[in-house]
Order: sequence, then structure tokens, then C-alpha cells
Amino acid sequence: SAKLTMSLMIQPTVLERAITRSENVLRDSGFLSRALVTWPVSNQGARFSQHKSENDDSAMSAYYARITELNEESALYQDCEETVTLYFGHEATLILEEFNTHIERNLTDVLAEIPDAASKALNNASRIAALLHMYVYGSESKEIKRDCAVAAVGLMGYYLEEFQNLFGEKPI
Repeated sequence: SAKLTMSLMIQPTVLERAITRSENVLRDSGFLSRALVTWPVSNQGARFSQHKSENDDSAMSAYYARITELNEESALYQDCEETVTLYFGHEATLILEEFNTHIERNLTDVLAEIPDAASKALNNASRIAALLHMYVYGSESKEIKRDCAVAAVGLMGYYLEEFQNLFGEKPI
């Protein structure tokens, strides 16, 4: 029962103009810290042929089938005005607490330039863990397990690095 999901793709020059203005509303409002920001490496100049294997089609078919199942299940819950409430199992909670401690320890050092994103990292990791849980286990299991928390923390670490690379202090 998502309230809002958004994917925003923007050209680099437009983003640079938005974040370099004197009133950096995107950062100051906390908007970017609530997003999973990344700047993928361009593959321009390396797209000479498209060789797909049968495994590519098989994996994508399985992914689309699972997403379709989840969307249909979500629609049923919404029709019944029911909400699925997940909770973190003990081991998953320990993983997230350890991650939060790591973030807090680094806020005055490595993450000092991006306190906005770092302060939301635990919230974002928790949401990622819930999404991974729903994809892997569905709504039958309400307990978010360790494997989803570990994967979520790893992904959030990647997104923090990307945020640091994009919005941290640039060397002169």
C-alpha cells in the first residue's frame, strides 16, 4: 500500500544547476536525503552490439512475474482496506543497530559532508529491507529476516557512497 514511489531521471547539467543555486532546496528540505541517489557510469561509446543470453530473458521473465504477483496481491489488500505490517526479527534488528552505530560514529568524520543523507540512512535501509523481504518472502511472512537486513545495509552503503561522491566536498 505505497503512498508514493518515484523514479526521477535527470540530465547532469539540470541537476548541477538545481544543487548549485544559493538556495539549495533539494538538499535543505531533506528531499535528496530521503532518495536513493546514484549517478550510473555512462556506457556511451561501448554499445556496439546487444548480445543477450537465454538466461537474460529467463531472469527478466521471472522478475516481471514476481512483480506482477506482488502488484496483484497489493491490489487485493487495498480492496479489503487491509495493511500488511512487517516487523524486524531479532537478528535483523541487531544488523540495523550495528549499521546505525557505524553511521553515528562516522558523522563527524567520513560522513561529515553529508549529514542529511547519513541521518536518513537507517530509515532508508529499513525500507530497502522491507522491500527485499516482500520480494523474497511475500506477505505470508511478517518477520524481516537477517538476510534482508544485511543486503539492505550493503545497498544503503552503496547509496551513501554515491551521495558522498555527488554532493560531498569536491577537491580543488
